[in-house]
Amino acid sequence: MAAVDFDLVYEVGLSMADAFVEHDFLAWLRQLPADDRLVVPIGDDAALLADGGKGILLAADTVVEGSHCLGGRGAAEILARKVVRANLSDIAAMGGIPESLLLNMVLPLTKAEEAARLILGIVAEECNQYNVALAGGDTVCAGELIILAASVTGRPIDQAITRAGAQLDDLIVVTGELGGSILGRHADFKPRLEEAKELVAHGPPSAMVDISDGLLRDLANILTASQKGAHILAEKIPVSQAAMRLAQDGSSKSALEHAFFDGEDFELLFTISEKRFEVLQRKWNMATKLSVIGAVVETGLVVEQDGEVRQVEPGGFDHGAEMKDAQHD
Repeated sequence: MAAVDFDLVYEVGLSMADAFVEHDFLAWLRQLPADDRLVVPIGDDAALLADGGKGILLAADTVVEGSHCLGGRGAAEILARKVVRANLSDIAAMGGIPESLLLNMVLPLTKAEEAARLILGIVAEECNQYNVALAGGDTVCAGELIILAASVTGRPIDQAITRAGAQLDDLIVVTGELGGSILGRHADFKPRLEEAKELVAHGPPSAMVDISDGLLRDLANILTASQKGAHILAEKIPVSQAAMRLAQDGSSKSALEHAFFDGEDFELLFTISEKRFEVLQRKWNMATKLSVIGAVVETGLVVEQDGEVRQVEPGGFDHGAEMKDAQHD
């Protein structure tokens, strides 16, 4: 769920054949006339607005009951935390520090005031935890589902890190572990803001995204923006215990496939020169592990596994389909 790139959330029960294809839509959006006020325009994790200094980062995210978490009891709490943290993750992916947040709420007609107080209390708590100013927003009563839309501003720590800077022979690196977020991590993750500070201080990366739509899908976003390819080593992928559990419990995917294609890990995926990565490794003082999973090449997206190299499609995460499946498990 990247920020100012007009993400489209698939409705529960909507097939991919009938749904908007988000990344095709983004390609169309990039054809719109450019605006000189935007240093980084539509299509990245956040936009960068010129202000005479390093610029102002602008990001936005929307979470919907039934699509971004199961509906019913507890949904309001999950969505309130998630809408804040997803936005902060986008600021981290740009190598930035968040500053302020606006929250818009669409609440069911029944118990709207109770829900509003609960949600705003949690959002205020989250903003306080991450030193973000809660600057206001809007509330509308309509329908039966909770919909929260937040916008956040921030500042680059140094120069904003975009998706477009990957260079030939750069290493491809990921923080943390991947896959299986549907088992709970998608609702209780920590945006990698402190890790981003370390990356900027001791790198910086040449390109970066947060993993919200799946490792291969978000890697493809870097490759497209940078006009490069990637060679991935399957044995280097940091597969999570949750992904292994899903595979063992009868999932149609292997643990590795969950790591490749599941969404909402909210880890940082970045490219960096080998020389800079050596420095980064020596100075890295975070508990979050760094895993080199491949390298940037001229073209294509290939995975090497057990000595076999094969071309792969990016794939990605469909919120509606995944949540619908979870309801039937």
